[in-house]
Amino acid sequence: MHKPVNPYAALAFYSQDVDISLKGWVYSPLTKFPAFIIPVASETVSAFALLNVETGGVTVQNVALIDTIATTDGNILIYDGSTLTTPPAYPGGKFRARITTSGNTYYSHQVCMTRFFDTVTAPALSITDCAITGEPGDPYSFEITITGPTYGNVRLSLDETQSGAWQVLNVGTGAYDLLSGTLADPYNVSIAAFLRVEWFYQDVNFPAGHYIRRIYTLSFDGTDPCNTDSLTLNTTLTQYAPEAMLFEWWNSTDLKPFDMYYASGFKNQLYHKFALDSPSPVTDEEYEENGEGDLFLSALTVTHQYNADFWPCPDYLVLALKTARQHDNKTISTLDPVTTTIVEVDATDVGIDQEHNRQGRLSMRVDKAYIGGCVDEYELVP
Repeated sequence: MHKPVNPYAALAFYSQDVDISLKGWVYSPLTKFPAFIIPVASETVSAFALLNVETGGVTVQNVALIDTIATTDGNILIYDGSTLTTPPAYPGGKFRARITTSGNTYYSHQVCMTRFFDTVTAPALSITDCAITGEPGDPYSFEITITGPTYGNVRLSLDETQSGAWQVLNVGTGAYDLLSGTLADPYNVSIAAFLRVEWFYQDVNFPAGHYIRRIYTLSFDGTDPCNTDSLTLNTTLTQYAPEAMLFEWWNSTDLKPFDMYYASGFKNQLYHKFALDSPSPVTDEEYEENGEGDLFLSALTVTHQYNADFWPCPDYLVLALKTARQHDNKTISTLDPVTTTIVEVDATDVGIDQEHNRQGRLSMRVDKAYIGGCVDEYELVP
């Protein structure tokens, strides 16, 4: 086993270019690498690049993305997980970071970079032109401009009567001409139709996919459309695949025994595909003895425990996750984002028959409630 130079960090780095392809990987968005921290001697960074494990291609990054922090014990190299200078091209793949310093070269563990962990700006509609062939009451058209992410699929639909009878008008982004002939009653003086724009993306390795939907009301007078038109956003629905999550942990002060420095705001990041089960209540009871030798319940703590399984779990990650419980800040987030604060966390891993990589599990307790003190009837009071 090759020991990382930063064994307590979420992303391991090694002082040798070793092949560890059979020891799992972690994930990241295509636009960002997981945050990392590397303790070194008096070294400074001279080059930062991403190496494509499968093709051997090199994507050079700006060294300014990595901060060098001087301490009494040496320097600390920190990348905070911000947007890369030159993100890898779609479809991504498995990459390793190569950090060249004034004295050494460090290689990260494998990271599977995929759009599945990227978030996008919601698709949108706007009226960019209106034209009428002649006098009021003649055929007309609206130019609807559809904007959306540069990847995935975009679809525009019409519900003329707001009854749920959607008609697909267009697939893709750009300008679309909505003709009066498309409407069943184009010259109604009070038209209020729904326009729906949808974006969806599915990754071959993550079949759940992502989905964003926006519904607008297109209002106008059918006899004078170009002077009365308006487009109003009603609702936005964002549904990123629920298994795409980010577990982060950090401390309010440095943890020097772990060579972990948090004064700069650094956070450990683990992007992964988590299978989250239903919460189960966990109760911790405290008893005291009264003057007659009888035990009574003096305090009660209730939490909800979630178990999140993930595969693969690299060997190095087990130790890093075990130390997460020593940190005073722990959260898990979906891409929406919905962030949950974790009160307590533990990590375990198990082997799988005929499989090189192990399966990991995060056991997370949230929503802590404490009740203490009793009345004479032994009823708990807040």
